[in-house]
Amino acid sequence: MVSEKFRRQLRTEARKWTMEGLISEDHYQELSRRYLFEALDRQNQTRFIAILVGLGALLITSGAIALVQANWDVWDREIKTAVLAVVFIAVNLCAFYLWGDPLGRSHRFPGWQSRTGQGLFFLSSLLLGLNITLIGEIFLMNPSWGEFWLIWGLAVLVMAYSLRLSGCGILATLLIGGGYWPGLAQVYQGDGLFWIRTVILHLPLIAAFLLVPLAYWCRSPWIFGLATLVLIQSVQVNLIVGFSLLNVPNHWLLAIAYALPPALLWSYDDKPWQLTGVFDEVEELPRFRPIARTFALIFLAVSFYLISFHWFWSSDSLIGPWDPTIAEIPLQQGFAYLLDILIVLGSWLALAWHFTSPGENFRRFSSPDAYLNHAIGLVIAIATGMLFWHFGIQPLPLLGPLLFNILLFLLAYGLMRQGLTQGDRRIFWWGTLLLTLQILTRVLEYETGLVLKSIVFVLCGMATIAIGLTVGTGIKPIENQDLGE
Repeated sequence: MVSEKFRRQLRTEARKWTMEGLISEDHYQELSRRYLFEALDRQNQTRFIAILVGLGALLITSGAIALVQANWDVWDREIKTAVLAVVFIAVNLCAFYLWGDPLGRSHRFPGWQSRTGQGLFFLSSLLLGLNITLIGEIFLMNPSWGEFWLIWGLAVLVMAYSLRLSGCGILATLLIGGGYWPGLAQVYQGDGLFWIRTVILHLPLIAAFLLVPLAYWCRSPWIFGLATLVLIQSVQVNLIVGFSLLNVPNHWLLAIAYALPPALLWSYDDKPWQLTGVFDEVEELPRFRPIARTFALIFLAVSFYLISFHWFWSSDSLIGPWDPTIAEIPLQQGFAYLLDILIVLGSWLALAWHFTSPGENFRRFSSPDAYLNHAIGLVIAIATGMLFWHFGIQPLPLLGPLLFNILLFLLAYGLMRQGLTQGDRRIFWWGTLLLTLQILTRVLEYETGLVLKSIVFVLCGMATIAIGLTVGTGIKPIENQDLGE
């Protein structure tokens, strides 16, 4: 479907063509019917109405909050609770009325009622957090920030699943991810509610089986990206804590914790979701695999860049002993941490391989795209092996930085080549930027003279100009994206 911007530009040009005699009036009317020129003005009108309705709702909400604040200390507990409940219910009733359009007037106001209802639902999710805070104050309950964010996030998560709203899903994922780290610190201190501690300790399962499916349910790449970050960080924490409780050597812990995130992200596939039939309209499910692979490349690029510094290999302080307070956690809890990780990995493997035939798995293993997968897997294996060898067997103060600089160069070269092959300027220039950053960093890191630094800067600038003049013009233009913007 063409964008509104393209339709407006086409209407303007079509009017000029009609006035200049290039096309007839009949041709203009045909274009008007095909691209719905008349609907553009109605969209402006409905958008203006929606803005005024939203502004009015915001003013009414601000007035209600000011009224409640002015009488808060005077009212009894029962009145306070009733006022909060009435405001929350009123906003939700208005949202349901507009979102569902029970009178069937969508032909008169196309789309504006649904959008206004969605906005009110998002306002309701924000009011839910305010209600939780005020009710906790009324009944003398003072949850920590981590507990508050998690309680609020889980409540909004129920709203997101019930209403299928991406805005509520994004807010829920942000709240759950934001409450994880302060809640984790509280868990190790032995404080907090029992069920909140359970949620924090088993967040990998919640992220894998609630947050990631929510992205497909709401068709939202933002939810998928945030849910992936929550899943990866919780898996790493559970892995480190579980191995530490089981007295696994630190170099094993470091190697596995480093290799697991990029391996999971790069090997992620949307096809199992298409085949399971969990959601309706399966053919319209979005493809989030590029997002997962982008995160994997970002992880590798950032980690390679940081590890390529000489100071990283000159000290073993990165794998010092774990916090001694972890010893207070029962040993069986360590098995529970690792069990969560095994459930997540086992479920992913079951989905990835159970719904495909052996012949298809073999073709996927030997396809042209498999060579790229093998290259990424080899890069991850080499980086993991180097970390394991340096911190577990023998230090590599010279070979380590050299090899990781080579890996960083290969990654930048691979991005540049992939950008040229696919005709994607963004990938190409990200690879160029990564390579330039590596060269400049190495020049500034090591003790070199100003003459050599100036020569390197000049060469990098000349190379960038040459790439822009020669190679950049060879990249294919992305015509479909230009028309759709």
